[in-house]
Amino acid sequence: MPARNGNKLRAIRAARGIQVNELARLAGCSEATVIALEHGASTPRPITQEKIARALGLGIEDIWVPRRMRLAATRPLPSDPRLEPELTDLLDAVAQLIASAWRAKQREAWLQTQAPTEAA
Repeated sequence: MPARNGNKLRAIRAARGIQVNELARLAGCSEATVIALEHGASTPRPITQEKIARALGLGIEDIWVPRRMRLAATRPLPSDPRLEPELTDLLDAVAQLIASAWRAKQREAWLQTQAPTEAA
């Protein structure tokens, strides 16, 4: 995980007045995990991203997806008079579909970890 994401995680946690041990407890992970993530020494699995984001009342994209990617996936493309209006609409729809698919994939990964395991 790049250091900037760790800095972002630390800033969000501090702004909410949450200590490392409290975030770890809320997210169901160890304090060492939170510290490693905040220092950029570890790359979180999608489930860990989801748990920490939920503990902070956020979506995973709010912490781990770069702002420019979030904006690119959600805002309409700039108008270009050379493009037909239908093409611009299609490109907007594709950008929204990509963002939606990414969120669904992250959620599916998280849900799979929440499913009860069968006893052997």
